[in-house]
Amino acid sequence: MKSRLSFFKQQTQLMGNGLDQRLQTPTENLSGGQRQTLSFLMATIKRPDLLLLDEHTAALDPKTSADLMEQTAKELQMIS
Repeated sequence: MKSRLSFFKQQTQLMGNGLDQRLQTPTENLSGGQRQTLSFLMATIKRPDLLLLDEHTAALDPKTSADLMEQTAKELQMIS
């Protein structure tokens, strides 16, 4: 479990929205941006062959949106 937690912490640190400090926090207590980040990371953790995203940056502040788009681009490069 600890190795998984360190992996998730490393992945969430890339987003820069504080999710890495709230990994033990119930989902309902996370901000909208943190929830969307968590959903994206869960969707890409196993490197799917097909990834469908429907406005995955909707309702995010500009910085979080840009960070998520940057991470999306990196994930897509790893998938292809």
